[in-house]
This record gives sequence, structure tokens and C-alpha cells, in this order.
Amino acid sequence: MKKLLSLFGVMLLLISTAKAQLAEKNTGVIQVGYGYPSVMTILGQMLKFGFTMGTDPETSTSSFSYKGVGPFHGRFEYMPGGRVGLGLSTNFEKGTFTLEQTYTDFDDNFVSSKSSFDYNSINAMARINFHFLKRNEKIDIYYGLGVGYAHTRAKFKAEFDGATLDTLDQKVVDEFNDYLNDAFKMIPVAIESVFGMKWAFTPTAGMYLEAGYSKAFCQLGLFVKLGNTKGYNRTSWKYY
Repeated sequence: MKKLLSLFGVMLLLISTAKAQLAEKNTGVIQVGYGYPSVMTILGQMLKFGFTMGTDPETSTSSFSYKGVGPFHGRFEYMPGGRVGLGLSTNFEKGTFTLEQTYTDFDDNFVSSKSSFDYNSINAMARINFHFLKRNEKIDIYYGLGVGYAHTRAKFKAEFDGATLDTLDQKVVDEFNDYLNDAFKMIPVAIESVFGMKWAFTPTAGMYLEAGYSKAFCQLGLFVKLGNTKGYNRTSWKYY
């Protein structure tokens, strides 16, 4: 607890030294962060509950898991003027859903099966940010909306020990994979909608936090400001 309070005190001290505006005309901002919890992580927990609920341990076993990384976030924003920022946003995530089961089939064969679903997705979006605070030397609060392209691929695999995946079943698996990836290609739309806040450690760097939807429901990371440090033109402050 003492270490946490000390860290908080150091952050406040660093923030208090920041003088320049965090969102200034003719400046750029680079952000890198990590999101949690991701939509895939939450889906994995829901599926785990569904697959394991009601399993009879005397006749069968079932275990479900999700392992993944991401989403990782990267973003660039340019401030042309006023309180509106324009930029690009990208994120990446990959993971695997795994279902393992043991049971006795209709021919009284003991079957051990493992099914996996691999998923990876890269999004690239144009983004607009609306900054709410006129004076934001230490804290910047904003809303961001991004729309763009989603490149998503998935693959389902099934393995059996004690039984054979026949030609017909394999064909069904292959057709399912083709159908799923065709569906992703038909609707390759990526969207993010978040409220965010930046805290300045120095006049040009600090931390940011965003909450909303961007593959995950929260993300935390660092930012660096590039360019002009003269601040806004106070006589022509307006939305563009």
C-alpha cells in the first residue's frame, strides 16, 4: 500500500510540472497501449461455462479454455486546430479456443477429442477525436470514434484419439472454415467508440486510459506528443 501511494505521489509530482497543452494546434500524438478485457476473453468465459455446465463426470469429461494475446493498440493523432483531432488507429489480437472431451461413442469406443478454433484480427481505422477541455496542460479528456477495415481470419480443427474423423466429417469442417472466413471478408468493417483521458508526466509524454469498445472494453498505455508547443490560438478557438 505504501509503495502504491508513493507511486501515486510521484505521478502527481510529474503531472504538476507539465505546462504545455496536451492537445495543441499543429501537434501530433503517438499512443501505444494494451486492452483488457477483450471481447474474445469474455466470450471464452461464457463458452467455458456453457460447455462444462451439466457434464456428468461418470460418463464424460469436458474442459474449455481460451488463450490469447492482445489487443495491442497503436494510434497517431494530428491536431489541425480547435478541439478536433484526426488520425489513424490500429489494433491486433490473436487467440485460440480449445475444447477437450472424453466420452463413449455409440459403438462403445472410448473417445478423446480435441477441437480448437484459432482466431486473429488486425484492424486499421480512420479516427476522429473531440477534446472537451479548453485548458489541458495536465489532463486531456476526449471522445474518439474510429471506422475502417478489419482483416479477420479463423480456422477450426478437430482431432480424435480412439475414433477417426472420416472424409465426410472433414469436408464439413473445411466447408465451415470457408463459410466463416467468407463471412469475415463480406463484412470487413472495424469500429471503435471510446471515451479517453490523458495524464501528463512531462509537457510531451504521459499515460492514457480509454473506456468503451475497441476489441476490448478498456485500454491503458503511453503517449508522446510531437511538434509545436505554442498552444492554441485563443482568439479563434472553435470546432472544425
